[in-house]
Amino acid sequence: MKIKSFLLAAVLIIVSSGKALAQLDASESRSKAPPLPVAPVDASFVPHVESKTQALEVVSVTREDPVVHIDLKNTSDKRIYSLRYSYHKSGQSVMLAFVNADEKTFIAPGELYEYDYPFVPTSILLGNRLSFRRCCLKMARVMASQTK
Repeated sequence: MKIKSFLLAAVLIIVSSGKALAQLDASESRSKAPPLPVAPVDASFVPHVESKTQALEVVSVTREDPVVHIDLKNTSDKRIYSLRYSYHKSGQSVMLAFVNADEKTFIAPGELYEYDYPFVPTSILLGNRLSFRRCCLKMARVMASQTK
């Protein structure tokens, strides 16, 4: 009998503490102030774009809402099969891979590639540089060795 009453008391304590925590979380989420809106940037603002890799050159950057057109040139003597750019100083990045694309599977040596970067004039990311950092150039050898 003592074990049953002990288990019942333990279950009641767990359930009531769970409800109390849920109510506390709900009240905290309601009491937090929403983030302040970011003022839109001037219409002439164009984000800073740079290339940290020798294989890519940033040729031009033009803003045409809702995108920023970025012209990149492959300055290497190899094909580029993918590239990565970071959009925040803490390192968050995006990888663009052309390998499985329907139309364009690589950027040829000397070729210009236009990338349309989504642009939101009220984004909190506007103060950060857009940096192209890595390119995959050796994919042709890897894929050729896999097909043999």
